Amino acid sequence: MSIGNKKYLKEEQKRKYESLLNILKGYEGRGIRVTVEGILYPVQKCAEIMSYNEGDCFMPDINFDNLGRIVEVNYDRILRC
Repeated sequence: MSIGNKKYLKEEQKRKYESLLNILKGYEGRGIRVTVEGILYPVQKCAEIMSYNEGDCFMPDINFDNLGRIVEVNYDRILRC
């Protein structure tokens, strides 16, 4: 892989991280727990896990309380994309 390609991939990962972090901070700001594979991490770590695991995809599983409000979003790793 050329240096140019590596630089592009790093920039792409950074953009993905920042985008995910904004989404996850939005959840956190509304009091919604964010977990990755059932483990509660700080949202920065969640974004890092999901953006820097090359080739892995994560699917959100949304959990509601008995009033229908979102209380948790758990991201599960699914088969490689």
